[in-house]
Amino acid sequence: MSDNIQNLSRDDINFDKIFKLVFRNLWMFVICLVVAVGSAFLYNKYSVPSYKVSSSILIKEDNSQPLTQGMDNMFSGNIFGNNQNLQNELIIIQSYPIIEKTIKNLDLEVAYYEFKDYQYHDAYHKAPFKIFFFDDHPQAIGTMFDLKFNADGSFNLMVKDKDVTLFDYKTRRKVGEKDELDLNIKGSLGQVVESKEFKFIVQIEDENLSSMNDEKQYAFKLLTNEALSRVYQKKLQFSIVDKNATVIDISLETTSVLRGKAIINELIRVYSANNLAEKNHIANMTIEYIDKQLQEVSHSLNLTEDSLQKFLSKNQLVAVEDQASSLSGQLVNLQNALAELMTQKRYFTYVGDYLAGGENETQIIAPSSMGVQDPLLNKLILDLSTAQSTKANLIQNGQERNPIVQRLTFQIDNLKKVVSENIASAKTSNEMSIEEMEKRIAQVEREIRKLPKTKLQLGGIQRSYQLNDAIYNYLLQKHAEAKITKASNLPDNIVVAPAHMVGSSPVSPNKRIVNFAALFLGIGVPMGILLLIYLLRQTVETRDDLERISNAPILGTILHTRNKKEVNVFKDRPQSNIAESYRSLRTNINFYLKNK
Repeated sequence: MSDNIQNLSRDDINFDKIFKLVFRNLWMFVICLVVAVGSAFLYNKYSVPSYKVSSSILIKEDNSQPLTQGMDNMFSGNIFGNNQNLQNELIIIQSYPIIEKTIKNLDLEVAYYEFKDYQYHDAYHKAPFKIFFFDDHPQAIGTMFDLKFNADGSFNLMVKDKDVTLFDYKTRRKVGEKDELDLNIKGSLGQVVESKEFKFIVQIEDENLSSMNDEKQYAFKLLTNEALSRVYQKKLQFSIVDKNATVIDISLETTSVLRGKAIINELIRVYSANNLAEKNHIANMTIEYIDKQLQEVSHSLNLTEDSLQKFLSKNQLVAVEDQASSLSGQLVNLQNALAELMTQKRYFTYVGDYLAGGENETQIIAPSSMGVQDPLLNKLILDLSTAQSTKANLIQNGQERNPIVQRLTFQIDNLKKVVSENIASAKTSNEMSIEEMEKRIAQVEREIRKLPKTKLQLGGIQRSYQLNDAIYNYLLQKHAEAKITKASNLPDNIVVAPAHMVGSSPVSPNKRIVNFAALFLGIGVPMGILLLIYLLRQTVETRDDLERISNAPILGTILHTRNKKEVNVFKDRPQSNIAESYRSLRTNINFYLKNK
């Protein structure tokens, strides 16, 4: 019998019994619904709302086409194509240095709040006052300072907190802790408020005086750029919109839409400026290289120019143009061509020294900026510079262990070998061209030697001057081109959608979800309790329960009474239903036992 009783809960669920159980306990549902709906109402009313701010940027693809796609992939090791570049940019834009610079630019070390509805609401760019703290004095950071402005221009400053951290903004270091801070100070606007734990000035602009209200309560909190950078590095969300597109979506959940927009827009601006600085770095290197070459050539040009002036003055030769001939014209053209070849030779020497220098931290100057018109060499140098820049950015952002860094190192080594081979070939071709050009110049000079001695001497000085002058002018032209390139540089990203609030309502609290959850809990909790009671019951409660656990016939049922007084129902209440149930039981027993 006991085993059968323990298995009562394993029988088929009787929905009629469950319905009766629910009906008898409707009070539980009413109480749970009232508590759940009330809690949802209070939560929706007094919770600080959070909003989602989002923006999208497009990373430009490299539209330069290689001579042979297969050869380029072999040289650069770029088996992931544009997706690899997009992943690299994704790592850079969410790196700590970029986010830290963003936070520093926005000056977020003082957070402002308005206290209403029992909560501190973010008052970014809405608070009618400003806090100016002294960076040479220890400051309590992360502690809420409550402000109550008075009609006479004074204010009450209240702070109560435990385990307060003291921070020195000048040295950017923690300088101490305080177990408990409990102060109530009355101060005046524009005057220093100071204690051992803080020192600052509360200032209100004249146009904000009219908005001050004795009933409004404000607060502020001192923070650090380092802590804020770590917080927003976790809160900012970056995602690739489509695997076939190079668009990055940036989103942030924040209690202030203005703050969220400011952070995302400034983040994009800092990232774009960083990208542009990388591109300008190459242009600056080119300009610096040309400036050094100009200094060397300028010295030689000054010497030859002085020699020419002295010779003309000594021999009283004023009208040089009148003595010019077709030979001098040919010589000038040949010397200009030789100047260009000599400049290219200098560049090839520069690249050879660069590659022989082992691990190079700086990027290499592009051949096209020095007049070397070799598409393959230009493409290889461009790939090498891009790989070096990407590797440097990843290492700078703390990604030394990123597999991409190892892949880039292998790619850079391969590119250096291929560039070295191409430079050797180009240098050989350049030397042959210089030798040929010098032969042609020598041939013209032999013709010039037939001229009179004075004119011959003048021609030698002129040729030296014209060669240096041609090189100098050529370098000046390249210098101007490099500056124009730098001025025309643009970031490799386009803002598709500026920072904006997503939707027209807060993402938290979501009133629909909260209300639905309240209804679900208000009904589900009591229902679950009643079902649990029903399934875990271990007692015989009805005649049906007895019939399921026993094959013995049921001879009768004795009614239950709520009367706690002991009575003899046959004597005191012979006509009651309980007495009648005993008589019925006796009759059934006699019938069943056949009067035995």
